[in-house]
Amino acid sequence: MTQNPTPEHQTLVRALINHFRDVLGLIILSADLPEFTSKPFSIGGHFPDIVARDPTGILNIGEAKFGDDIFSQNTKEELLEFSKQKMKTTSSLVPLHVVVYKYEEGKLINTLNNLGLGFKIGNQIKIWTL
Repeated sequence: MTQNPTPEHQTLVRALINHFRDVLGLIILSADLPEFTSKPFSIGGHFPDIVARDPTGILNIGEAKFGDDIFSQNTKEELLEFSKQKMKTTSSLVPLHVVVYKYEEGKLINTLNNLGLGFKIGNQIKIWTL
């Protein structure tokens, strides 16, 4: 399942997991890292890097992106699919967290804007940098 097992990608995924746990208080349900036995489930044919839950039960999706992958067709499809997910019980949108290296934040914002998702940044879509 691991599509991008590079050290750079794994560093971003681990940093987002730590942020989820230590800062946001989320419970990690699954992650696409070797040390996790529970791998994320497919959402619209794509596998997120992390699936977590907040204390109230709201799911959170985590994605790590870097380099040319930020502009890839697969990333565009993932961002569109993951950003439209809703909780079945409440119909509220599932938060999408995307982590990138600081020097690539502008690339991600451009991609989100080009997909028509720019208005969700800071609301449903959270951008984190390392």
